[in-house]
Amino acid sequence: MICCILLLIKNPALSASFVKKGFEICVRSVIPAIFPFAVISSLLCVLETPRAFAKLISLLFGVSKEGAGAVVSGLLSGFPIGGMCTFELYGAKRISKAEAERLLCFTNNPSAAFVIGYVGLGVLGSARLGVMLYLTLVATSIVTAFILRPRGQEPFVPLLSAERGSVGISETVKAIKNTATTMLAVSSFIIAFSVIGGYIDLACAFLPENIRCAVNGVIEISGGINSIAESSVSSRSAFILAGAICSFSGISVHMQIASLNIYPELSMKKYCISKIVSAPLTASVCALLSLAL
Repeated sequence: MICCILLLIKNPALSASFVKKGFEICVRSVIPAIFPFAVISSLLCVLETPRAFAKLISLLFGVSKEGAGAVVSGLLSGFPIGGMCTFELYGAKRISKAEAERLLCFTNNPSAAFVIGYVGLGVLGSARLGVMLYLTLVATSIVTAFILRPRGQEPFVPLLSAERGSVGISETVKAIKNTATTMLAVSSFIIAFSVIGGYIDLACAFLPENIRCAVNGVIEISGGINSIAESSVSSRSAFILAGAICSFSGISVHMQIASLNIYPELSMKKYCISKIVSAPLTASVCALLSLAL
């Protein structure tokens, strides 16, 4: 810690530039993209998922009707909204501890807008590649859900019999306040890891570009994707790297999800294992898909 302090004192302008970069990412990209989705997803958690749709989600992912809402929010809106919805459902005793820990494993991928719009169109230069990448992430999530699916028992036994509420003024106010608090926490992690990732990237300057991109992606997802955009790696390597980075999502995101967990009894172990396993799995699928490009 003393060495880190000395490093910051020695390079105040460099440290400030990393903070500014992280702050700009939050203001220009993250908050505008996440905030409205987070508010709507919080309100959706109050409502009942349509029966036919919930049945389809339950069949694919092996979750309860209550958990189906968290799956939809996570797949469409991405992290940390999937985690937010999961913790809200568990706090309201609408899902069990076992289901909450499973839901965290496949409801916290990047959002469809981020993967298709930013990664696909902005970095890879093709919305089609973004769609392929997003569908690969969804497929990986389904595989993860299947592996973690309980055997020989119902996927969910209600802990509390309660009717779903309706969306009114109090629910809307609560959703906005909770989302604002979450955005502050998320932004703090992004800025902190922008500094950490910046210094690590300088320390890894001697490494090949593809390895540097992977290291940046392990630290923070947006930094890893940005490093791919700024590098000269081949289009095939960029597609595979983007798949692995999006699937793993970065230590920064993992800490963001963990910071939302206010329940000591909920373990993050399955979540961490699923991310470690899904990254090489997604990269392998992307490598096979890239052969047909």
